[in-house]
Amino acid sequence: MKKIIILTGSTGGIGQSILRTLLKQENLFIVLLGRNINAMKNLCYQNKEKVAAYYLDLEDIHHIEKTYLKIKKEFDTPEVIINCAGIAEFGPVTAVNSIMLERIIRINLIGTIILTKMVIQDMIEKCRGQIINIESISAIKGIEYCTAYAASKFGLSGFSQVLWNELKKYEIKVCSIRPGLVNTNLFGPEYNDYDLSLALDPDDVAYTVEMVLNQSERSNISDITIRPIKKESQNLFADLLHAKYDKL
Repeated sequence: MKKIIILTGSTGGIGQSILRTLLKQENLFIVLLGRNINAMKNLCYQNKEKVAAYYLDLEDIHHIEKTYLKIKKEFDTPEVIINCAGIAEFGPVTAVNSIMLERIIRINLIGTIILTKMVIQDMIEKCRGQIINIESISAIKGIEYCTAYAASKFGLSGFSQVLWNELKKYEIKVCSIRPGLVNTNLFGPEYNDYDLSLALDPDDVAYTVEMVLNQSERSNISDITIRPIKKESQNLFADLLHAKYDKL
Protein backbone atom coordinates (compact mmCIF):
# COMPACT_ATOMS: atom_id res chain seq x y z
CA MET A 1 0.00 0.00 0.00
CA LYS A 2 1.54 3.28 -1.11
CA LYS A 3 1.59 6.33 1.15
CA ILE A 4 -0.29 9.23 -0.48
CA ILE A 5 1.44 12.61 -0.25
CA ILE A 6 -0.04 15.92 -1.38
CA LEU A 7 2.53 18.47 -2.52
CA THR A 8 1.65 22.05 -3.44
CA GLY A 9 4.07 24.35 -5.26
CA SER A 10 5.77 21.40 -6.97
CA THR A 11 6.90 23.39 -10.02
CA GLY A 12 8.78 26.02 -7.99
CA GLY A 13 12.45 25.70 -7.12
CA ILE A 14 11.96 24.22 -3.66
CA GLY A 15 8.94 22.17 -4.72
CA GLN A 16 10.83 20.56 -7.59
CA SER A 17 13.65 19.55 -5.26
CA ILE A 18 11.19 18.09 -2.76
CA LEU A 19 9.51 16.11 -5.54
CA ARG A 20 12.83 14.71 -6.81
CA THR A 21 13.66 13.61 -3.28
CA LEU A 22 10.28 11.98 -2.76
CA LEU A 23 10.54 10.10 -6.04
CA LYS A 24 13.68 8.34 -4.79
CA GLN A 25 11.73 6.71 -1.99
CA GLU A 26 9.74 3.53 -2.33
CA ASN A 27 6.03 3.11 -1.62
CA LEU A 28 5.11 6.78 -2.09
CA PHE A 29 2.53 8.26 -4.44
CA ILE A 30 2.66 12.03 -4.86
CA VAL A 31 -0.35 14.16 -5.80
CA LEU A 32 0.79 17.48 -7.23
CA LEU A 33 -1.42 20.54 -6.84
CA GLY A 34 -0.85 23.87 -8.57
CA ARG A 35 -1.62 26.25 -11.41
CA ASN A 36 1.07 25.21 -13.86
CA ILE A 37 -0.83 22.18 -15.11
CA ASN A 38 1.34 21.67 -18.19
CA ALA A 39 4.52 21.46 -16.11
CA MET A 40 2.82 19.10 -13.67
CA LYS A 41 1.52 16.89 -16.49
CA ASN A 42 5.05 16.64 -17.80
CA LEU A 43 6.21 15.48 -14.37
CA CYS A 44 3.42 12.90 -14.38
CA TYR A 45 4.47 11.65 -17.82
CA GLN A 46 8.02 11.17 -16.59
CA ASN A 47 6.88 9.36 -13.44
CA LYS A 48 3.66 7.61 -14.43
CA GLU A 49 3.56 5.12 -11.58
CA LYS A 50 4.29 7.58 -8.78
CA VAL A 51 2.71 10.95 -9.61
CA ALA A 52 -0.71 12.47 -10.37
CA ALA A 53 -1.55 16.16 -10.90
CA TYR A 54 -4.56 18.39 -10.36
CA TYR A 55 -5.02 22.04 -11.23
CA LEU A 56 -5.56 24.02 -8.05
CA ASP A 57 -6.29 27.70 -7.52
CA LEU A 58 -5.42 28.51 -3.91
CA GLU A 59 -7.25 31.82 -4.23
CA ASP A 60 -10.59 30.04 -4.79
CA ILE A 61 -11.93 28.37 -1.65
CA HIS A 62 -14.70 26.50 -3.47
CA HIS A 63 -12.22 25.17 -6.01
CA ILE A 64 -9.94 23.97 -3.21
CA GLU A 65 -12.78 22.02 -1.63
CA LYS A 66 -13.92 20.45 -4.92
CA THR A 67 -10.39 19.51 -5.89
CA TYR A 68 -9.67 17.83 -2.59
CA LEU A 69 -12.87 15.79 -2.77
CA LYS A 70 -11.77 14.52 -6.20
CA ILE A 71 -8.41 13.49 -4.79
CA LYS A 72 -10.01 11.73 -1.81
CA LYS A 73 -12.41 9.85 -4.09
CA GLU A 74 -9.60 8.61 -6.32
CA PHE A 75 -6.80 8.00 -3.81
CA ASP A 76 -8.37 7.87 -0.33
CA THR A 77 -7.07 10.00 2.56
CA PRO A 78 -3.55 11.42 2.09
CA GLU A 79 -1.14 10.55 4.88
CA VAL A 80 1.04 13.62 4.32
CA ILE A 81 0.49 17.14 3.04
CA ILE A 82 3.47 19.35 2.21
CA ASN A 83 2.43 22.98 1.79
CA CYS A 84 5.12 24.53 -0.40
CA ALA A 85 3.14 26.91 -2.63
CA GLY A 86 3.75 30.60 -2.12
CA ILE A 87 4.31 33.95 -3.79
CA ALA A 88 6.05 37.14 -2.67
CA GLU A 89 6.33 40.84 -3.37
CA PHE A 90 8.67 43.24 -1.61
CA GLY A 91 8.87 46.98 -0.95
CA PRO A 92 8.34 49.60 1.76
CA VAL A 93 5.11 49.38 3.75
CA THR A 94 4.03 52.78 2.39
CA ALA A 95 4.07 51.32 -1.12
CA VAL A 96 2.14 48.12 -0.38
CA ASN A 97 -0.25 47.32 -3.21
CA SER A 98 -3.60 46.29 -1.72
CA ILE A 99 -4.42 43.95 -4.60
CA MET A 100 -1.10 42.10 -4.31
CA LEU A 101 -1.35 42.10 -0.51
CA GLU A 102 -4.68 40.31 -0.71
CA ARG A 103 -3.35 37.84 -3.28
CA ILE A 104 -0.33 36.95 -1.18
CA ILE A 105 -2.45 36.42 1.93
CA ARG A 106 -4.97 34.33 -0.01
CA ILE A 107 -2.37 32.01 -1.55
CA ASN A 108 0.24 31.79 1.21
CA LEU A 109 -2.15 31.68 4.14
CA ILE A 110 -5.91 31.41 3.56
CA GLY A 111 -5.78 28.89 0.72
CA THR A 112 -3.20 26.82 2.56
CA ILE A 113 -5.34 26.78 5.71
CA ILE A 114 -8.47 25.72 3.79
CA LEU A 115 -6.71 22.89 1.94
CA THR A 116 -5.01 21.67 5.12
CA LYS A 117 -8.30 21.78 7.00
CA MET A 118 -9.88 19.50 4.40
CA VAL A 119 -7.06 16.97 4.75
CA ILE A 120 -7.05 17.14 8.54
CA GLN A 121 -10.72 16.23 8.79
CA ASP A 122 -9.89 12.85 7.26
CA MET A 123 -6.59 12.39 9.11
CA ILE A 124 -8.40 12.77 12.43
CA GLU A 125 -10.73 9.89 11.60
CA LYS A 126 -7.73 7.60 11.11
CA CYS A 127 -5.63 9.09 13.94
CA ARG A 128 -2.57 9.40 11.75
CA GLY A 129 -1.00 11.85 9.34
CA GLN A 130 1.68 14.48 8.90
CA ILE A 131 1.57 18.15 7.93
CA ILE A 132 4.71 19.92 6.75
CA ASN A 133 4.53 23.67 6.16
CA ILE A 134 7.36 25.27 4.20
CA GLU A 135 7.44 28.69 5.80
CA SER A 136 10.40 31.10 5.76
CA ILE A 137 12.86 32.85 8.02
CA SER A 138 10.35 35.68 7.48
CA ALA A 139 7.94 33.74 9.67
CA ILE A 140 10.03 34.57 12.75
CA LYS A 141 11.99 37.64 11.67
CA GLY A 142 10.40 40.87 10.47
CA ILE A 143 12.88 41.71 7.71
CA GLU A 144 12.43 45.19 6.29
CA TYR A 145 10.45 45.55 3.05
CA CYS A 146 8.66 42.21 3.53
CA THR A 147 5.28 43.44 4.80
CA ALA A 148 2.92 41.17 2.85
CA TYR A 149 5.24 38.18 2.66
CA ALA A 150 6.15 38.29 6.35
CA ALA A 151 2.51 38.75 7.37
CA SER A 152 1.52 35.65 5.43
CA LYS A 153 4.42 33.58 6.79
CA PHE A 154 3.96 34.74 10.40
CA GLY A 155 0.33 33.70 10.00
CA LEU A 156 1.32 30.31 8.62
CA SER A 157 3.70 29.81 11.53
CA GLY A 158 0.92 30.58 14.00
CA PHE A 159 -1.34 28.16 12.14
CA SER A 160 1.31 25.44 12.48
CA GLN A 161 1.52 25.99 16.22
CA VAL A 162 -2.25 25.79 16.59
CA LEU A 163 -2.31 22.59 14.54
CA TRP A 164 0.28 20.93 16.75
CA ASN A 165 -1.64 21.77 19.91
CA GLU A 166 -4.97 20.62 18.45
CA LEU A 167 -3.79 17.51 16.65
CA LYS A 168 -1.26 15.94 19.02
CA LYS A 169 -4.05 14.05 20.80
CA TYR A 170 -4.65 12.27 17.47
CA GLU A 171 -0.90 11.61 17.05
CA ILE A 172 -0.86 13.70 13.86
CA LYS A 173 2.55 15.26 13.26
CA VAL A 174 3.07 18.93 12.38
CA CYS A 175 6.33 20.56 11.29
CA SER A 176 7.32 24.11 10.33
CA ILE A 177 10.37 24.37 8.06
CA ARG A 178 11.73 27.92 7.87
CA PRO A 179 14.52 28.42 5.34
CA GLY A 180 16.58 31.55 5.06
CA LEU A 181 17.43 32.83 1.58
CA VAL A 182 17.19 30.03 -0.99
CA ASN A 183 18.62 30.24 -4.50
CA THR A 184 15.31 30.23 -6.41
CA ASN A 185 13.40 32.65 -8.61
CA LEU A 186 11.59 34.20 -5.63
CA PHE A 187 13.59 37.32 -6.42
CA GLY A 188 12.96 38.61 -9.95
CA PRO A 189 15.42 39.41 -12.74
CA GLU A 190 16.13 42.83 -11.24
CA TYR A 191 18.32 41.01 -8.71
CA ASN A 192 20.43 39.21 -11.31
CA ASP A 193 23.50 41.24 -10.35
CA TYR A 194 23.58 39.48 -6.98
CA ASP A 195 25.29 36.13 -6.53
CA LEU A 196 22.89 33.73 -4.83
CA SER A 197 25.12 30.71 -5.27
CA LEU A 198 26.17 30.78 -1.61
CA ALA A 199 22.59 30.97 -0.38
CA LEU A 200 20.75 27.79 0.54
CA ASP A 201 20.10 25.39 -2.30
CA PRO A 202 16.55 24.03 -2.78
CA ASP A 203 18.02 20.58 -2.13
CA ASP A 204 18.88 21.72 1.40
CA VAL A 205 15.17 22.18 2.07
CA ALA A 206 14.29 18.92 0.34
CA TYR A 207 16.83 17.07 2.49
CA THR A 208 15.15 18.52 5.58
CA VAL A 209 11.72 17.40 4.38
CA GLU A 210 13.11 13.90 3.83
CA MET A 211 14.53 13.85 7.36
CA VAL A 212 11.19 14.93 8.83
CA LEU A 213 9.29 12.30 6.85
CA ASN A 214 11.67 9.55 7.95
CA GLN A 215 11.77 10.34 11.67
CA SER A 216 10.72 7.62 14.07
CA GLU A 217 7.09 6.98 14.90
CA ARG A 218 7.83 8.10 18.47
CA SER A 219 8.89 11.64 17.57
CA ASN A 220 7.56 14.83 16.04
CA ILE A 221 10.11 17.33 14.73
CA SER A 222 8.00 20.47 15.01
CA ASP A 223 10.26 23.44 14.15
CA ILE A 224 13.31 23.69 11.90
CA THR A 225 15.07 26.89 10.85
CA ILE A 226 17.67 26.56 8.10
CA ARG A 227 20.16 29.40 7.65
CA PRO A 228 22.94 29.95 5.11
CA ILE A 229 26.32 29.50 6.80
CA LYS A 230 28.65 31.14 4.27
CA LYS A 231 29.60 34.61 5.52
CA GLU A 232 28.74 36.25 2.22
CA SER A 233 25.18 34.97 2.37
CA GLN A 234 24.27 35.11 6.06
CA ASN A 235 22.52 38.49 5.68
CA LEU A 236 21.98 38.42 1.93
CA PHE A 237 18.18 38.31 2.13
CA ALA A 238 18.07 41.65 3.96
CA ASP A 239 21.00 43.06 1.97
CA LEU A 240 19.20 42.49 -1.33
CA LEU A 241 16.16 44.38 -0.15
CA HIS A 242 18.12 47.20 1.45
CA ALA A 243 20.11 47.73 -1.74
CA LYS A 244 16.94 48.15 -3.75
CA TYR A 245 14.62 50.00 -1.38
CA ASP A 246 16.72 52.09 1.03
CA LYS A 247 17.01 54.80 -1.57
CA LEU A 248 13.23 55.18 -1.90
